[in-house]
Amino acid sequence: MLVEYGVRTLLPTYNHANRAGHGCLDATDGGLTAWGRAIVAEMNVVGMVVDGSHCSTRTGLDLCDASTRPVVYSHSCMRAIWDHPRNITDDQARACAATGGVIGITGVGIFLGPNTPTLQAMTQHLEYAVELVGIDHVGVSTDYSFDQTELTQEMAANPQLFDDSYTRWGPIQWMPPQTWLGLREHLAARGWADPDIGAVLGGNFRRVAEQAWID
Repeated sequence: MLVEYGVRTLLPTYNHANRAGHGCLDATDGGLTAWGRAIVAEMNVVGMVVDGSHCSTRTGLDLCDASTRPVVYSHSCMRAIWDHPRNITDDQARACAATGGVIGITGVGIFLGPNTPTLQAMTQHLEYAVELVGIDHVGVSTDYSFDQTELTQEMAANPQLFDDSYTRWGPIQWMPPQTWLGLREHLAARGWADPDIGAVLGGNFRRVAEQAWID
């Protein structure tokens, strides 16, 4: 039904366990459930991209094992660079790449570093990921929240409702649009080739969409 309404990407879990599997903030990691595997199989059939962002480590690995089409981490950074539970491990990144998928490095400050939404911080994650899995499997993601103001107010008013990894650095900082506009020039100044920049700034995600989406 969802695909009939235009949904083309889906996260089986979001931070915490549900019927499909476990989330990145859970104390235990039971991985993808049988029901979750059935969801992945159906997503492959109807042409929806499986997204491991917000999933637990084992659930993310299981998604890649279960899917016959490319899996993405549409908005996730690298845990080896910044040890945050929302970031993915090297094993997750390799498994994603093995499916033909893409890791979208996000501009959220608390995932890039200690609330540092800068081009320098993003480049650290990008270059690490490219070295690990290759240029064809890395992209970027703004991860802007449509209710950013409301979310910030809610976290300030009720910090006990949120994991410490989301609140310890104060209000979450997102990379502003004017900073994003400088990413191409920044990467070029670091010696990135134009085709590689184009791949990371959208080309790789476009390839996955062309492979996975079914008219």
